[in-house]
Amino acid sequence: MGTRPYHSPSVAQLTAYPNPAHTALHLSYEVAAGPAQLVAYDALGRQVHTQSLAAGAGEAVVPVQAWAEGPYLLTLVADGRVVARQRVAVVHP
Repeated sequence: MGTRPYHSPSVAQLTAYPNPAHTALHLSYEVAAGPAQLVAYDALGRQVHTQSLAAGAGEAVVPVQAWAEGPYLLTLVADGRVVARQRVAVVHP
């Protein structure tokens, strides 16, 4: 699982850390069009989290302690389309 974020340079950027996460993911994002949503999917494609984000640059925290261990896909959605993605992992000590 890579940790390099995918983003469209002219539209948006999404970075999540730490990766792997234990209790929370810290997000740093930038989205030109807004408002935006963060949507997280598990390895089976099930949506496990949705969070509204303001337009522009910002930071957010996503609690993951209740998520099962494994890989997840974070997507940043603006204007009805995915503008950035990042794969993360959740592990519990």
